[in-house]
Amino acid sequence: MDPYCVTISRKGKENFGIVLKSTSQGIGSILERVVKGSAADQCCECRIGDRLLAVNNLNVLYLDVRIAAFFIETSGNSVTLMFWPSERGASDTPVSMQWEESLVNVELHLELSIAGGSKNMPLFIRGIAFPEYMKKGKLLVGDIITEIKPKTAEIVTLASGVKLLKGHVTLRVKRRRCRELTSSVYSGRTMHRTYPYSITVSR
Repeated sequence: MDPYCVTISRKGKENFGIVLKSTSQGIGSILERVVKGSAADQCCECRIGDRLLAVNNLNVLYLDVRIAAFFIETSGNSVTLMFWPSERGASDTPVSMQWEESLVNVELHLELSIAGGSKNMPLFIRGIAFPEYMKKGKLLVGDIITEIKPKTAEIVTLASGVKLLKGHVTLRVKRRRCRELTSSVYSGRTMHRTYPYSITVSR
């Protein structure tokens, strides 16, 4: 079966009603349940157990489940989600993954938006102002910031992180990178994480 998209609209400050859980490998997110009476419940298109691929065209396939949930809840009055049906077994597919960690020098002109930085949420990149810089793969939306020289991200709150990012700084970020994808489960399709605001599925 092919991936499918669902657009959910909500009123005011109500939640979308989407509850996610991490996969058994801790890689990416699965739809655990839909809150009864919520906007997602009224939509009637979300299927329990399906794997979340994208939020508003942002590839979240390998992102921390807390970060994926953040992008859903900060989507305004509507959100478009892309899922991979669990009937194919792809929602919890064992894949070979490794953490990719790199140092990035951030220039004065590079505008970053960050979020998290609390006990329950790692500090991560929420947005980047220059797509050309993102295409180089140095920074991607959803990357977890582990160090803002000379401080480590574990002791950096959101407020202090914003202050530290003013000027020329060096960031250490990490992201999950797929080394091997089970083609039999994905029917020959491979997910490509290009620059952060696009997601493609190729045959």
